[in-house]
Amino acid sequence: MLKRILTSLFYVLLPYLLWGQAPRWLSSEGRRGAFPESVYVTGFAVGNVRPDETVHAATERLKKEAQGQLSDGIRVKVESERKSYSKSASANDAEELSALFESAVKTSSAAEIVGVQTDAYFDESENMIYAIAYAKRQELTSYYEADITLDAQRVEGFFRAALQLEKQGSKVAARQQYEEAIPLLAKLNHAQDMLIALGKGAADAEGLQQERTEKLFTELRLSLARLERNVSIFVESSEDIFGQKTTSVVANKLKAALARQSSCTFTGDAAQSDFRLNLSASTRKIGEPTTAIVFCYADVTVELVDSYTGQSVYQDEISQKSGSTSYERAGRQACEEAAPKIAEKLRPWVKEK
Repeated sequence: MLKRILTSLFYVLLPYLLWGQAPRWLSSEGRRGAFPESVYVTGFAVGNVRPDETVHAATERLKKEAQGQLSDGIRVKVESERKSYSKSASANDAEELSALFESAVKTSSAAEIVGVQTDAYFDESENMIYAIAYAKRQELTSYYEADITLDAQRVEGFFRAALQLEKQGSKVAARQQYEEAIPLLAKLNHAQDMLIALGKGAADAEGLQQERTEKLFTELRLSLARLERNVSIFVESSEDIFGQKTTSVVANKLKAALARQSSCTFTGDAAQSDFRLNLSASTRKIGEPTTAIVFCYADVTVELVDSYTGQSVYQDEISQKSGSTSYERAGRQACEEAAPKIAEKLRPWVKEK
C-alpha cells in the first residue's frame, strides 16, 4: 500500500521535480526545434505567480492560457480559409433554417480541440511559469476525418427515417428528424474547416468528403423546403346556424378556398399538422323581416395555432352579412361567404402556389 502511495506521489510531483531542468521549448527557436510546425500545432503562455496564487494554481492557469493560444491559432486559420456552408445557407435558405444552422456552427466551433497535451516549467529565480500546449497534426487530422465519416453516417440515418415518416404522412415527425441532423451537419462543416486549417488540401475531396457532405446539405434544404411548401392543416369547426349545429359549412368552403390559392393539404390528425385552425361560427338576425328577403350576420372566430410551438399566430373575428328567403338560408350563405375572407387573412402562413 505504501509503495503504491509513494509511486502515485512521485508522478504527481514529477513536473515540479523537473522544474530545475529548463526545457528546450522556453525560447521560440527551441519550440521550433522541439515542436516543428509541420508536425505539431502549439500554443505558448508565460506569466508570473500572482501574490494570491499557489505555484500549482498559477501552473494550471498558464496551461489553460497555452491551450487557448493553440485553439485560437487554429480558429483564426479556420476563419481565414473557411468556405462555410452557413454563408450559402443564409443566402438561399429559409431564415429559420439559417438561424438553426448558424447556432449549431457556433456550438461546434466553441468545442475544445481534442488530443491537446500540456507541459509547464517553473523558473523559481524569476517567479515565472512557462506553459506549452501541443498536439500532433496527424492525430488531429485522423480524428476529424473519422468524425466526418461517423457524423455523415448518422445524418444519412436521420434522412432515411425522415423519408419513411413522410411516406407514412407523419410530417411533424419527419421535420423533427431533419432538424435533428442540423447540428451534425454543422459539426461536419466544422470538421472540414479544421482539416483545411491543419493543412489538408481543399482539393483533397476524399479526405474532406466534400461531395458527400454537399449532397447532404442539398438534401436537407430541398427536404425542408418540400415540407414547408406542403403545409398541412388540421381544421376544427363548431358552427351554429340559428340553432342548427354543424361542423362543415364554413370549414368546407374555407378548405376549398385555401386549396385554390395554395399547395396546402388537410389532415384529420392534429399531431401531424403544421397548423391547427380553430373555427367557431354563429349567426344573428338583422332587425325584423319587412319583405320576403331577410338578412343576418355570420360571426366567425378564427384562431391559427402553430403545431410546432403551440403558439397562436393569428386570431380574428370576421362578420359577414347576407340575405335570403329564410334566416337559415341567409345564415348558411353568410357562413359560406365568410370563408374566402378568412382564406385571404391566412395567406401569410399558408404559402401561395
